[in-house]
Amino acid sequence: MNRITLGWKLEDVSLTSIEGYLKRCKTKGLQADTTKLWWFEVRVIDISSSMQQRPSTDIREMEEKVESKADLEPLYFTVANDKRHMVLKDLKENSKYEISVRTCIDWLTSKDVNKKIKKESSFTSPLHEKTYKTFEDMLGLLTRPRRPLFPQVINFEATKVQLKWWPAKFSKNDSEDITYRIREYNHHQGVVVATVKDTTKWTFDGLKPQYEYFVTISAVNQQEEETKESWPLVFKTCKERTSKEHTFDQAELTPASPIDVRLFRFSEDKKHSQWVCWGSPYEGVGKIGYEMQFSSNYKDENTKFVESIANPLVPSSQSYLFFVHTQSEFEGIEYTSSASDTLEVISENIVRTESPFMYHIVLLTSKELKNGEYYMQPIIDEAPNLFEKIASGANVYWCVWDSNPFKSQSNKWIMKIKTFENVKRNNYQMTWISDEQWRIDPNVQVLIVDISEKKLLGRHQDAYGDYLLAILEYLSSRINEPIPVVIALEVLNQYFQHCENKGVDKKKLIKKFVDTIKTDLSTLINGTEAPPWEGVLSIIFIFDFVECINKTKLLQPQ
Repeated sequence: MNRITLGWKLEDVSLTSIEGYLKRCKTKGLQADTTKLWWFEVRVIDISSSMQQRPSTDIREMEEKVESKADLEPLYFTVANDKRHMVLKDLKENSKYEISVRTCIDWLTSKDVNKKIKKESSFTSPLHEKTYKTFEDMLGLLTRPRRPLFPQVINFEATKVQLKWWPAKFSKNDSEDITYRIREYNHHQGVVVATVKDTTKWTFDGLKPQYEYFVTISAVNQQEEETKESWPLVFKTCKERTSKEHTFDQAELTPASPIDVRLFRFSEDKKHSQWVCWGSPYEGVGKIGYEMQFSSNYKDENTKFVESIANPLVPSSQSYLFFVHTQSEFEGIEYTSSASDTLEVISENIVRTESPFMYHIVLLTSKELKNGEYYMQPIIDEAPNLFEKIASGANVYWCVWDSNPFKSQSNKWIMKIKTFENVKRNNYQMTWISDEQWRIDPNVQVLIVDISEKKLLGRHQDAYGDYLLAILEYLSSRINEPIPVVIALEVLNQYFQHCENKGVDKKKLIKKFVDTIKTDLSTLINGTEAPPWEGVLSIIFIFDFVECINKTKLLQPQ
C-alpha cells in the first residue's frame, strides 16, 4: 500500500554511447574499473502536497492558495547501472507521486578522480503513480480488466526458473482465450520475452547463474484488450554446479522466511472470504513450497502444505495465530526456513463498528477521468482526499474522511470536488469541477455527492441502476471488514433517498436491486454447506436493508 515498484529501460543508442565512453576510459588508462562510473538517479515528488490548501473558511482564499510543484522538495535515489528497477518504500498511503529517472556519468578527463565532472541526461517524462489506502484496493480484485496477480517463482535453477501467477480477468463470466505477455527489464530492456496462452505457468530458461531478473506479466484477450502489467517479480538465480560432485552448502539450501504476510478479502470466493498471502522468495534452490501452521483453536487442520503464495482461510468462530515456513526440495531432500512473523487472525463472527469520526463520501459522475483523479477537499482541512473508483462498469468513486482533528468545528464541514487531470502531454492541472459545495452532516456518516450531467436523468436513467450495482458489488466484497454493516446500510439508505429526490424511476431501481441480490441470496441459503460468517452477514445486511426501505415511502405503492 505504501510502496511503488518501478522499472525502466535504456535505449540501445544510449547504452552504446555509454559503453563507448567506458572503453575510452580503459584505453587511455584513466580508470581500470569503470563499472561505477555511471548510474541511474530516481527523482520522487509527492505531488499530493502540491494539492494541499492551507486551512481556511473562505472559499476564495482557499482557491488562491495553491503551492506550485517547484516549491516541493524532491527526493533523489541512486540505483546501480546493473539494475533497471527500484522499490520505493515507506511512502504515504493514498497519495500521488511524480517519478522520473535519468542517467548520470562521472566524466573523467585525467587520472585525477577529483577532477571528474558529473554529467546528467535530462529526466524522463514524469510517471504519475499513487499509493493505496487498503491492500484490497492495491490488488484491484474488482477491477476489470484485472491484471495477473501474485506472480511467484516455484522452482529455482542456475539457468532457468519456473513461474506461476493468478489468471487475469476481463469480465465477470470470462471464458475467452487469454494470452499472457512476459516482460523482463534488468537484461531485456522491458521487451516481451515470451507469450503463453491459456496457462498460468511458464519456464524462463536461458538465464545466467546468480543474476537478478525483473519480470512482469500482462494479459491480452481476443479483442486485443491488454491489462496492466502485474506487480514486478524480482528474483535471483542460484549458482551453477560445475560437476556432479559439486554441491551447495547448508546456508544456500535453506530458503528465506516468507515476508510481507498479510490478510485480504476476496468476495469472488463464496466459501472463503478471508485469504492470506506473502511475498515470493528472492532466491532459492530447487522446488519451492510453503508450510502453513495454525494455533490449536483453528477450525481446520493445523498444518497445511501449499504451493501458492495466496491461500484461503477456513472461516473460524475463534481468533487464532498463523505463521508460515518456506520449504524447498533439492535432490529429494527438504529444507525448511525459520517461521515468518506471526499473524493474529481475528474471529470472523465479530460485527465490526465504525469510528464516529469516519465519514464515507460516495461520488457519482457521468464523466470518467482517464488521465486523472477526483479529490474531495474539505475547506477546513488542508489535505485533499483521493476518491478511489470502486468498479469498472460505472463511474462511482469512494473516499473516507477522518473528521476527528476537526470535531469541534462541525459547523465548517463543507467540501468541494476538484480534479487532478492531464490536460496535455504531462501537463497536470488541479481544477474545481464547479462552485458547488456540499455540507457534511455530523449526524450522518454517509454523503452522496452527485455531479452527473443533468441530461443523464432524461436519457440515461439506467445509469443510476449501474451506480447501484457498483455500490452493491463494492459493499459485498467489504461487508463488515473494512465497512461495517451499519455503514453499508446507511450507504444504500442515503443512495435510495438521493435517487428519490432526483426523480429516478423507483420501480426500475428496486427491480435492479432485487435481481442483483436474488442469485447470491439463493446460493447462500440453499447451498449444501453452511454459509461462512461473511455470508451470514450478507443475509443480515440484505434483510435489514429490505426492512429499512419497507418502512419508507420508497417501496409504498403509488
